[in-house]
Amino acid sequence: LQLDLTRRWQYQQRRVSQFCKRWRPEYIVNSVQRNKWIRQKQRPKKGDILLMKQESVPKNPYPLGRIIECYEE
Repeated sequence: LQLDLTRRWQYQQRRVSQFCKRWRPEYIVNSVQRNKWIRQKQRPKKGDILLMKQESVPKNPYPLGRIIECYEE
């Protein structure tokens, strides 16, 4: 009887873990308000702060930069 209870408890723990692992990413993705197509994009302008992405560097140490000049299309 004790072995059955232990197995049942372990099974329940695995199911809860699987649920949390799947629910968290799906919930977060679906709960974020999507404004991409609702708001007009602001064009970058002189003085704006930006992240300077470098392909060979991981995300954490991206240096910050400031726009000093913009060219119109």
